Amino acid sequence: MAAAVIRLIRAAALGLLASCTACDGESPPAKPADAAAGGGSATGGTGGWQWDSAAGGTTGGTGGTPPTGGTGGSATDGGWPVDPTVWKTPAWNPPGCNFLQATDPEKAIPATPWVGCGNGVTGCQMLDTTLVPGRATVAHSKLGGLNHVERKAGVTRFSTALMLGTYDHVAAVFALDATPLAVWRAADTLVGCSVGDSTFGEDGGVSSRFGYPVVPGERAHRIIYGDLPVLLGAAPTYLDMDKSVTGLELFTVNHVRFSSSVLALWTAFNMQVYVWPYSGKPVQVPKPADVSEQHSPIVVGSEVVFTRYGSPTSTGFAVRRANGDMDVLHTKPTAWAAKLRTDGSHYVWQELSDTGVLELWTSPLTKPVTAFQPKLVRVVESASGKFVDTAFGEGWWVYRKDIDTLRAVRISDGHWVDMPPPKDKGWIEPFAVIDGEVWANVQHVPGTANGVSSIVRVSIASLGAPQP
Repeated sequence: MAAAVIRLIRAAALGLLASCTACDGESPPAKPADAAAGGGSATGGTGGWQWDSAAGGTTGGTGGTPPTGGTGGSATDGGWPVDPTVWKTPAWNPPGCNFLQATDPEKAIPATPWVGCGNGVTGCQMLDTTLVPGRATVAHSKLGGLNHVERKAGVTRFSTALMLGTYDHVAAVFALDATPLAVWRAADTLVGCSVGDSTFGEDGGVSSRFGYPVVPGERAHRIIYGDLPVLLGAAPTYLDMDKSVTGLELFTVNHVRFSSSVLALWTAFNMQVYVWPYSGKPVQVPKPADVSEQHSPIVVGSEVVFTRYGSPTSTGFAVRRANGDMDVLHTKPTAWAAKLRTDGSHYVWQELSDTGVLELWTSPLTKPVTAFQPKLVRVVESASGKFVDTAFGEGWWVYRKDIDTLRAVRISDGHWVDMPPPKDKGWIEPFAVIDGEVWANVQHVPGTANGVSSIVRVSIASLGAPQP
């Protein structure tokens, strides 16, 4: 049992569970035990976001006395030294870990400038990761892959993970020109202290999550959130997800989505969605008797849209209203609906029939959220019998057709363009469409499958006229 617990903690620390494709409807996962109803109260720091009420955010525990010091990477680990002039232990650091926060992000991590792809596509750029020292990682890669990309008020930001060594990981937020804006580090994830992804809010702010051991065999997660200057200050607001909330000793907080009204997240192992309106404790979204899993929340104002997996008549998508009511948005007993995405104007999702045909569907997004108005876009080529990894933005849905081809489909008419990978690289999965560009992860070819070697941006306009 102890060995199994250690393996779970190590897997979570290395980010493997957070990238689980089955967790997003890739294939029917085994039914886990239902989560027990949480008890107690969520704890957190004082303060709040600029759009919180004057009373500020939830108050609670201080998180204990932060440890001091820090070893960083080593030459044998392929690490990146911890310079005490550009790294500090933040005051919100949970007990038992020594997470580090960069005081000078541009000096704290290696440079990763954008360079041409070398594939003949003038609108293609990729991050140059040659200065990142990481080498002997589990995935044999230097990046943990894209976490999130956003564009607001004409400004684009993205977040990703750097692997500075086998057990030395970084989560970072970058400006479009690849200048780091915020960097957090777990210098030794082997002890169970893990940095998770950083995500952007629907109407402002950034969140970043951190896993930490409580006692042997028990883990918790601390989520810091707020406007970036506050997040990097002395006392950002945070939320602790722990046994008092989930009723579980072992779980992993997967992704976090939020607006000024509500924060939503979902947990691995028990596949459960939680919502938190910045007061009290996070509330587990109830599951009907015929639903085994709920995951992948999308925040739309004060409402949360999420995916359900259960019986043929319940698998599909639902919404949790601000008052706690639940409504079904879409279900189809004759097909399995999964991989829900939105670009702020429309939803898209995939439907897989029992004969193995994969179709792309869309529906308008409304505020408040109303039942879907499904419209078939097209049958998805080269995807018989399986779902595909996708991105969606600005009316373009993008999927990995094969290692050499990403296909972008315009949902208004189903027309498409294809894009080749950079020279000596192969596509892993697309991630976003921002300001006319497709963002995607790539790997070395030949190389280890799913070992992210760089991030790529491709201008759709540079790929020629869409084909019917």
